[in-house]
Amino acid sequence: MTKSPLLSKSIHQRFLVVALFPLLLIITFLALYTIDARRGDLSENLYQSGDITSDYLATISDLSLYSRNIKLLANTSAAAIRLPDVSGVAFIDRTEKLVLNSGDIPPAALGSSPDKQPLQLDNHVYFKKPVYLLGIEFSDYEEEAAQAADDELIGWVIVAIDQARLHQKQRQIVFTSLWLSLLGLIIAFILTYYLSLG
Repeated sequence: MTKSPLLSKSIHQRFLVVALFPLLLIITFLALYTIDARRGDLSENLYQSGDITSDYLATISDLSLYSRNIKLLANTSAAAIRLPDVSGVAFIDRTEKLVLNSGDIPPAALGSSPDKQPLQLDNHVYFKKPVYLLGIEFSDYEEEAAQAADDELIGWVIVAIDQARLHQKQRQIVFTSLWLSLLGLIIAFILTYYLSLG
């Protein structure tokens, strides 16, 4: 007794569905995980870059901000803006009065609270770090010769990080991952189809 072509075709289709369904799930989960992980890594790297840059500028700008050396502050800002993704640098004094703004940082970012999460406005992230004037007290007494004076807050530095390049890279990751997933699914379908014929 031979199987009818209709029954044979039905069994063949069921075999394809059963074989491809786990592959489809695996490929989908792998694609979503890859997209999420790589996008997260890019965002973390961008935030680390902004955090390190703002910390560094806060460290080296104490004397120039204290003395209101606009030329030196402008040179420092220009050097920072040449870094990837840095679109602006601003300095404000301890009364939050603007000293220098390179890159048109908006007033909302200038007034953001320090020591909190970076402020996100439009397509930028703003890092605000306090600038302290570091000093050392000197004394004739040997045991007091290296006593550090209290750090004096003299202002803040704000660094603007442009997220345009980050978003472009994230779109490329999504496109590449989806394309590779689709290609893997097509290859899996072809291989499963020909294996099922046997």
